[in-house]
Amino acid sequence: MGLQKFTFLIHLTEYKYASGFGKYEICRKQQFAIGKPVAKEILALFSQYINSNQLVCYATDIGSWEMTITDTEGKSFNFKGSLCGEVTVGDIDLGQLIRAYLSINQLFVFDGCVEEIFYHQKTILL
Repeated sequence: MGLQKFTFLIHLTEYKYASGFGKYEICRKQQFAIGKPVAKEILALFSQYINSNQLVCYATDIGSWEMTITDTEGKSFNFKGSLCGEVTVGDIDLGQLIRAYLSINQLFVFDGCVEEIFYHQKTILL
């Protein structure tokens, strides 16, 4: 028997406001490979979150997140929400978990990275 290796690719594209309302430009584009155990954990927790029917915060003035998950047959599933946070399963904050696994502390995933914003606000004021 041969060796099998599973690799899960994450495509991250971050946008920033450009000139004019509703216009954006890419400020960062990266690909990450994560192993099967990490991908399995993230997908299982996200699936639990989606199936838990938690009350979802919708706001139009704080930004939004969109996620597309494509299965092995090419079928895509789209999810989206506001950057309000509270994307949790039990006591696990999915935004913090994903930041830790990808080693990107300033990643605006699900919550707008509130700690990073507060850090910069405090830094600017000093």
